[in-house]
Amino acid sequence: MAKPKDLIKIKATDDIEINGTIYFIPDKYIENKFLSYEYKKLYKLILVIYLDLQIINKKIDNISSITKLHIINGITIVDKLISYIFCGKVYISNLTSLEKTILEKIPETLIQHINPQIIEKIDK
Repeated sequence: MAKPKDLIKIKATDDIEINGTIYFIPDKYIENKFLSYEYKKLYKLILVIYLDLQIINKKIDNISSITKLHIINGITIVDKLISYIFCGKVYISNLTSLEKTILEKIPETLIQHINPQIIEKIDK
């Protein structure tokens, strides 16, 4: 009997795994193509967290049922949170509960690397 071939798993460097689901967000979803690697990583992470929360909250059935509208809504939230993290222009009271949940799930080390002053603003 022939021995089954070993399965080879190829992992792209931009894959993000949350709750056992692996997400790959291509750069084409990032509006500003000239962001540094850290900013792109944060942008994609926020979008993935948004999509994962939508799946957890049953607003999206599963990863294969993500539509262009879901991506557009996610990008709107990502842009708002990115502007908050970059420069602190959005006040924390203007964030929805979903946006606050997303902020809580972002690793502090990544936020501190991008904007060390923002940690104080989030805690207030």
